[in-house]
Amino acid sequence: HQYVEPGKRGVVAFAAALSGVAIIVGPDGAIGGVPMYPLGSALLLLGLSGIAIVGWRTALIPRYALASWLLSLVFGVGSSVPGAPSALLVLAGLAFGVGFLGAGLKIWSSTSSAL
Repeated sequence: HQYVEPGKRGVVAFAAALSGVAIIVGPDGAIGGVPMYPLGSALLLLGLSGIAIVGWRTALIPRYALASWLLSLVFGVGSSVPGAPSALLVLAGLAFGVGFLGAGLKIWSSTSSAL
């Protein structure tokens, strides 16, 4: 039932995040003058932000995890502003990780109880 409730918007957000991961783990460099790592990172974070927005309503993933992905986007964008403190990039990474930790713990506890 986790794949039904988020609907088409959730599927689109997931596809964007998955595409971002595929680009990041692919070969480094540029294609057509476009650097792949920043593109993949942006797609991943936009997809996770979409999942967070859609997921807030369904509450299948803990809201602190969803909020962490949104904070990661805010900190990541903030870190790209000229003169921004480098701590923002660290905070973006921490928020990113907390989001996955929360989502993973929820999924793990859901499947463990079914065994």
